[in-house]
Amino acid sequence: RLHAFTTCDEEDDVVYINQIDVICRRLKECKDSNRAIAVLYNAGYDSVREDIPCLQLIQAHIIDERRLVLTVFFRSNDIYGAFPSNMLFISHIGLCIAQQLKEYYPLLKFEYIDYHVSSAHIYETDIDTVLKIRKVDNETCQKIKERSKNGKY
Repeated sequence: RLHAFTTCDEEDDVVYINQIDVICRRLKECKDSNRAIAVLYNAGYDSVREDIPCLQLIQAHIIDERRLVLTVFFRSNDIYGAFPSNMLFISHIGLCIAQQLKEYYPLLKFEYIDYHVSSAHIYETDIDTVLKIRKVDNETCQKIKERSKNGKY
């Protein structure tokens, strides 16, 4: 849906919109644009489906002609299973947008993701694994704290 969002134009003809190109065009026209967004929810299609996109919106901002920031909104996010791949995917989008804008903003670098989730969750099938990871992390943190008290770190 980012590269081929399906919608209808004023004459009700089906059109496909590359929303990443739209974001880039808007930022080329105005570095301070608050209209550089991509929306993944398609009301005409998704309102009758159960399986709708978790990622709902991406907005790109340029700060000081040097920093590209993406703000994203997820309606739902599986923190253990999907979060890492979501971050990689969105980071890739940020890098692609920055690359497309290099000609207009030579010092521009993709800086960070402002990540918002309405419903963050961990599936029950992953709970045991997450608890094991957390236990290891807590034990590691405790050892580091103890060593730092003894002057070893």
